[in-house]
Amino acid sequence: MLSIGNSAAAPAQAAQFKVQAARREADQAQHAARTLEQSAEQAQRSADQEQARADSLTHQADSANRRSDTAQRTLAGLESGLQQQSRFSPAPATVGRFVDAFA
Repeated sequence: MLSIGNSAAAPAQAAQFKVQAARREADQAQHAARTLEQSAEQAQRSADQEQARADSLTHQADSANRRSDTAQRTLAGLESGLQQQSRFSPAPATVGRFVDAFA
């Protein structure tokens, strides 16, 4: 048979268990939140690094495109000059011939 003192302690003990369980749950949730925040920060750093890499590659591509445009304009000018020269020169054109640079 339960005594009055023991029956009064049971609800208090149950409440204490609930408090401890809630505290553990809160601690676990806080730990999970910190872990997720750290993961998010790492992902943001990675994204920032990848964006910087993408920006760098875009800059390099722009530079390569400018060099390509310049080279194509230079080539077009040279070809045009050779065509005009071949029209007015009785000598055969040398366009398309290989030159032995080591001879």
